[in-house]
Amino acid sequence: MILRMKELFDVKFNPIGLGFTMNLKNGAIDVPDDHGCYVISTGCGSGKTECCKSIIRQKHNEGILYCVDTVAELKKMHSWILENRNDIGIVASDVIIISSIRFAVAKKRLTLQR
Repeated sequence: MILRMKELFDVKFNPIGLGFTMNLKNGAIDVPDDHGCYVISTGCGSGKTECCKSIIRQKHNEGILYCVDTVAELKKMHSWILENRNDIGIVASDVIIISSIRFAVAKKRLTLQR
């Protein structure tokens, strides 16, 4: 028997591949299954991150690019994925972090040295 992790905010994928619905605290958002970029912008605490966790759990085998504003948010999600990797069904080497913070720090050092 496979035990599923509890979904705080479950994302419901359309069985015929026409996108998915994010059920947030303040309503539902239908996201089409088209190529492109989608920006989900709702209030703080509405459940966006939890919905992203649901997408990661359900669609990790298709590849996911998770983008956030801060390194702290990135590290938090990375830690969550690694802590739950067995339940999700991935290995640690499947997850990478790409951040421009090191480049920004190196650039600042070069600027200060001039």
